[in-house]
Amino acid sequence: MKKQTKLILIIVGSIVALLLIATIALIIALANKEVTPITAEQFKEEMEKRDFTIATATTQFAETDYVKQVYIAIPSDYSYQIEFYEFTEEKYAISFYNNNKDIFKRTAGSVKADNEMNVKNYGRYAISTNGKYSSVIRAGNTAVYISINDMYKDKVKEMIKRIGY
Repeated sequence: MKKQTKLILIIVGSIVALLLIATIALIIALANKEVTPITAEQFKEEMEKRDFTIATATTQFAETDYVKQVYIAIPSDYSYQIEFYEFTEEKYAISFYNNNKDIFKRTAGSVKADNEMNVKNYGRYAISTNGKYSSVIRAGNTAVYISINDMYKDKVKEMIKRIGY
């Protein structure tokens, strides 16, 4: 009986150790994952395929030398918009991400649900508060900005998945 108990403990201990090693390996793999950023033109093409109206907002940033292109994608019912920014360098996308994340946190109401993920060249922050869903995402030298009614959040998340962000 004692030998069986020892054997069971050894087997269970081995399984736990393997699961722990696998979990650590997965965490390391995710931390080293890079997201391939798309260009503003690729964003525009993808949204047009899905019958979004595309507006350019680049002229609003004409006095800056770090914004290459800005597109706003609007569905046919004009219920929300997805903003896409392409910057000259990744550091500007990081700054855009951090600034908007801070604004979302500061302006959040008392009831909120938020989450954040940052790996290598990618970051995503999202918050739902008072019936509003806001998110800022960065990948390389690009960023996506969303601030919409909470009821459209699932549609928008699906569109963001489609562009690989």
